[in-house]
Amino acid sequence: MKKILLLSLTFVISLGLINVNAQEDIGVISLVSVNSDCQHTATETISIEIKNFGDTIFANDTIPVYYQVNSLSVINDTIFLASDFIPADTISFSFAISSDLSATDTFNFVLGTNYDMDVNTANDILNTTVYTYGVPAITLTTDFTICLGENAELVVSGNHTYLWSTGETTDTIVVSPTTNTDYIAVITDTVSGCINSDTVSITVANVSALVSGNTTICSGSTVQLNAAGGTDYLWSTGDITSSTLVSPTDSTWYYVTVSVASCSAFDSVLVEVYDNNVGFPNDTLVCAGSSVDLTATGGSSYTWNTGASTASITVTPTDTTIYTLSIIDDNFCSYTNSITIDYIELPIVTANVNDTIVCSNYPVVVSATGADYFTWDNGAVFSGNGSTATLYPTTTTMYIVTGMLNGCASTDTVNVDTIPSPDIVLEATYDLNPENELVLAVTAGYNSYLWSEGSTTNIITIDGATLATGSYDYWIEVVASNGCITIDSAIVIVGNSISVQSNEVSEIEIFPNPANEFVSISNSTDKFSYEIINVNGLIIEKQNVEGNKTYIDISKINNGIYFIKIKTGNKVIIKKLIIE
Repeated sequence: MKKILLLSLTFVISLGLINVNAQEDIGVISLVSVNSDCQHTATETISIEIKNFGDTIFANDTIPVYYQVNSLSVINDTIFLASDFIPADTISFSFAISSDLSATDTFNFVLGTNYDMDVNTANDILNTTVYTYGVPAITLTTDFTICLGENAELVVSGNHTYLWSTGETTDTIVVSPTTNTDYIAVITDTVSGCINSDTVSITVANVSALVSGNTTICSGSTVQLNAAGGTDYLWSTGDITSSTLVSPTDSTWYYVTVSVASCSAFDSVLVEVYDNNVGFPNDTLVCAGSSVDLTATGGSSYTWNTGASTASITVTPTDTTIYTLSIIDDNFCSYTNSITIDYIELPIVTANVNDTIVCSNYPVVVSATGADYFTWDNGAVFSGNGSTATLYPTTTTMYIVTGMLNGCASTDTVNVDTIPSPDIVLEATYDLNPENELVLAVTAGYNSYLWSEGSTTNIITIDGATLATGSYDYWIEVVASNGCITIDSAIVIVGNSISVQSNEVSEIEIFPNPANEFVSISNSTDKFSYEIINVNGLIIEKQNVEGNKTYIDISKINNGIYFIKIKTGNKVIIKKLIIE
């Protein structure tokens, strides 16, 4: 631009203030701010240096400048002269718009000025090149862990020179650190001189299995075992944490493997178990109104929830009750247990009898209800659970039945009045010599008599001369005026009593006796008949037998005393049979 002068041209010239032959020449001499380097940024400031090759350019003038990178858009800017720009002087100027030189590349710069008063354009443009070499690529062994005492090989790659933090200059080094250590590898590009570095961290696993010491526990207790010294754990229990809970029933060794990466250590711990020698009472039941003794053993002290502190207590619960007992033994182990006492109501036992007045020695059937099992007194005959029984009262008698239900007993009574049956007694056997007579007699005065040989008096006479040597059964049936009947029998042995008894009496055998289901009759002859007669003289069963043995089913006959009348040939034998 031209300077506007306030003085007249003639006056200025006359004073010599301007040279009508002035020469203004601006040239770009260098790229100041950016040089070739290993790395540049995406916002590099571009600075240039210009030089005044001509006459002075006065203050307040402006000089337009520009730059262009790799044929991209031209960046224009303006230098404002705050003072005179004198000849041979230089000005450094930074463009307001930066340039991206971050890529590893070659950047061709065109720097220039287009000052319109410039008389020499040859130096207005400067071409220069800036290189972004980039840092050399580095490949280094990744971080890893070694066990204490092991060696580690570290490798760095690239066509460069190397310098490790250890001072070594090879691409591969072997180290043996004893603690966690960082190793730095520095590489230098042999062409550009650019440097890069990386660090590999080696963790040294100093694994030691630190396990809690051996311990002793009470039987049934749980203890926590702890380990340390690693990052991974494996117990013999299967747990994979640093601790495990165990409840051994016997003294037991437990093992743990402690690991860091591939490094491991091993240790063990013994858990001893005190024997449990205490004994608690068992659960039981108590019948209403009864007491029960609860006794514990093996302790040095006892604490019941009743407040008692003795080994044994006696309780009388009125309902199902749970008693709690804590026992401390000589090892100071504490054991607690609960004992349940089931409270059982007593059964309501009821006895029933059809006949309350019977002939003495006659069977009476009674029954009982209200329990699962019954027992009777005073010679009552019963089987199974005893819910029915047969009585044989000789006099007026009170019978007591005891019923059991759920382990508890209760009783009831039944009274049976008797009227007298005929009181007659025959001996079991009588000996009779052939030359003698034998008199069989029973008490006189009863309503009627009937002997097995047909007589109807209370006394009969047997003439030994009329009988062959052998054994003979005699029986008598006596009826009182009250209708009660008594039957009795005897064996009369004619001849030598020893030989007859051994050969004759044993000819007939009844087995078993007493019986409850079956009874067998054996006879020396091939044919015989039998009758089963109750004490009232009634025939319950009779049969003719072909053979010398038979079995009789008596399971359906009421319990009691019966007579078996056996006829074989010309002999009649009566034997007593008890059915239970």
